[in-house]
Amino acid sequence: MAAIVAFIMLATGVCVFIVADESSDATIGINTVNVYYQTTDQNNQFTWNCSPIEKFNLYEALDAVLPTTYALTANSSWTTTSTSSGTYPSETYGTVTGVSYNNVDYTSTFSIKVRNEGDTTWTDVTNYPLGWIRPFTDYGNYVQMPQLGTGDSVGSAYANVAICLTSDVPSSAFLTTYPLKALTNPAGLSAFLYTFDLKDMTNSITFSTTMYGKQFVGGQYVLTEITDTVLKTTGITIYGFGSDAYLALLDATGGTATGELLGQQVAWIDHNTHKTQYSWMEKLFGYETQYGGDNDTWSYRYWASYQKMNGVDGYASFNLGYHTTVSGFYSYDFGQYGGVYYCTGNHFVLKYEES
Repeated sequence: MAAIVAFIMLATGVCVFIVADESSDATIGINTVNVYYQTTDQNNQFTWNCSPIEKFNLYEALDAVLPTTYALTANSSWTTTSTSSGTYPSETYGTVTGVSYNNVDYTSTFSIKVRNEGDTTWTDVTNYPLGWIRPFTDYGNYVQMPQLGTGDSVGSAYANVAICLTSDVPSSAFLTTYPLKALTNPAGLSAFLYTFDLKDMTNSITFSTTMYGKQFVGGQYVLTEITDTVLKTTGITIYGFGSDAYLALLDATGGTATGELLGQQVAWIDHNTHKTQYSWMEKLFGYETQYGGDNDTWSYRYWASYQKMNGVDGYASFNLGYHTTVSGFYSYDFGQYGGVYYCTGNHFVLKYEES
């Protein structure tokens, strides 16, 4: 593992150095990323290497694969904190600003490039936050990456990343021996299957059109009509496949075509709130956060998300899009009163509640 010089900015504006977040030991058993990197041979000439690994994003893959002869200066913290908005995902997570190899500084010459199977060229992402780039088809099809440079065309999903100390990239001959990896498609893979228990606790949801959810019928998961009556009484359980819990919920409700789940598709927007981060859930079954009027007995109604762990529903501290079963799932230590929160699990409960 490469040495990491990590930093976060506290709300006070003080720069604090921290230990890089540890990746999860959980595994789905699928290598999701190819990491290409240079080392020197006995003649002190650069040669290319390739290491496949199962990780949730490209930054985690680089961090895990690079040998200790590498040292990266990077923002390794996936969260940031402000006095106005609390703790939320950092838009600079995985941005690499410096590289040294064998104690030689390559900060002025290094670049980071990405590529997918079928691409003819490498795409430069040196200035991009690698923590927001993931190696999955569903993420790439849904999430929009903000463009940081004029003329950039950087996607949100790549399965191959190269850290280049010089202007060289892996040659065609090298890629013949160590071919580019395809994006991982979660569809139909049991390691990416999620369960969602849904219930209307307010007795207020009324479907204005036919709604569907994936249920296990005839030995397979198929979209089945669901009713608001059942949602109010016993609740409904649906299933979906995804590289994270939000994309699995999207699959469980028929994808973007049905419009049953509407949420934030842009990875981040330049406002420091959860509402502007990927996977903020705006509407489910046509219902969003509602604010009560003067004559109502409730202040507001909203969808609340819970992790179901060992039969217990625990409030989800982050949006569903940051929860995964892939190695490298995130965690955050809320300290003495909150403890460590782990963004993992494949069973979630969504309740439409009021307060």
